[in-house]
Amino acid sequence: MAPSTHRSLPGSEQEPFPEAVRVSVHHPDEILQISIYLRPDPDAEPPGSVATREDLEQVSAFAAAHQLRVTEASRRKRRVRAAGRAADVEAAFAVRLGHYEHSDGWYRGHAGPVSVPKALHGVVEAVGGLDTRPVASPCLRPLTGSAATASIFTVSQVAEIYELPEGLDGAEQTVGIIELGGGYQTSDLDSFFSTMNLATPKISSYGPNLPTKTGLADVEVTLDLEIFGALAPKAEMAVYFGTNTQQGFIDTVQDALTDSHCSPSVLSISWGGPELNWSRALAGHMRSIIRAATGVTVFVASGDSGAGAGLKNQISTMFPASIPEVTACGGTSLFAHQSQWKSETAWAGSGGGISCLFPRPAYQPKKSLPEPGTGTVCPGYEGRGVPDVAGNADPYTGYLTYIHGAWVTHGGTSAVAPLWSALMARINQANGFAWGPLNPTLYGLEGTFHDVEAGGNGAYHATTGWDAVTGLGSPRGSALQKALRSKPKP
Repeated sequence: MAPSTHRSLPGSEQEPFPEAVRVSVHHPDEILQISIYLRPDPDAEPPGSVATREDLEQVSAFAAAHQLRVTEASRRKRRVRAAGRAADVEAAFAVRLGHYEHSDGWYRGHAGPVSVPKALHGVVEAVGGLDTRPVASPCLRPLTGSAATASIFTVSQVAEIYELPEGLDGAEQTVGIIELGGGYQTSDLDSFFSTMNLATPKISSYGPNLPTKTGLADVEVTLDLEIFGALAPKAEMAVYFGTNTQQGFIDTVQDALTDSHCSPSVLSISWGGPELNWSRALAGHMRSIIRAATGVTVFVASGDSGAGAGLKNQISTMFPASIPEVTACGGTSLFAHQSQWKSETAWAGSGGGISCLFPRPAYQPKKSLPEPGTGTVCPGYEGRGVPDVAGNADPYTGYLTYIHGAWVTHGGTSAVAPLWSALMARINQANGFAWGPLNPTLYGLEGTFHDVEAGGNGAYHATTGWDAVTGLGSPRGSALQKALRSKPKP
């Protein structure tokens, strides 16, 4: 129960992980790093782009009054970072921290809502760093069966099959790539690109690039770089590494979106997890910072666990793919002959469904959305439909990549986000400007997709037009580029 001096932040409650048990209180003297997220300045242009100076000063003073050392106070990032003893953090936000054990380890969490003094209610949108549960995993699937039964593609073949516009290479474009672990080895990239007779693209890294030489995180990072780099070889790649928590994910995305040095026009995210991993307050703040980035097109993998998003006996969409301002990328099984598209079916692993966090956006006609499947965590909710688009993701029609010193085949919607990001970099290059949010224009563009009408993901089925497995379909790249060229700049 919050003291009378405080008010609870709406949506800050968060249920423990399934089967997680609170086993102990948090040590009062441990030093915690927190992020306090502020409301936007209502008079700022573009809307949501900065906080007010008064709010920033007020929140910084509040932190200092509770013995928390302010390490950053940024108007542009709408963020105050502070460090301090766990006991002081608990007092500041009227929470009781504890350790929660579950089948995969433990995390720090809290029971009940987060609170702030009444004077800051409405000023503070959310607080990150109180809950440290991992919230995402790479949307990646290795080929586990015999390669003899698979139809494996090189990245250049996929570019031809999807008719990516020719004569474009992403020159003078920058893509931001979000990674929540792992790293890459330059030797792997050099081997991959030299085989394609390409120079290794320019890569800038922010945060710890820590290749482990094992595990899927390294594979994810390398897959992202190789697919995007092969499709837009003259573009610069800015890789932003962060920690796999709500706070880490938000801060890394915000750092990328406000990076005035690299200024990415496209952001590719191949990580995600069930919406239930997030509090509504923190998920809402992630949406608000993406919505404020009006010059950036964001592509997010929709997940590789079908309609269940990895949950047992439940149906859920993945976050952040469910944010209405991102273009969510689902998965297909691709069939081609001599680099000519023949057909596609929905890949069973393609994440998709109806969001429980965000309402249906205006660009999605209500008549096209299916009823939430049996077992959904929010029955009857008229939510945003996921995904928006699709691309080759089935490991059995997967991508040949070079990782940890060997050629391997991987699929997953992780491959689709950098694919679409590279296509968008080519389109921005051709148009001469950064398009920004794509979905409001994308819906209704006839003839720019391969419509996928067969297959499903366990709860939803592909059908004519948009569906909750493959969205609008896979790209016909040149047709999309020409269609967008004829549209006014958003």
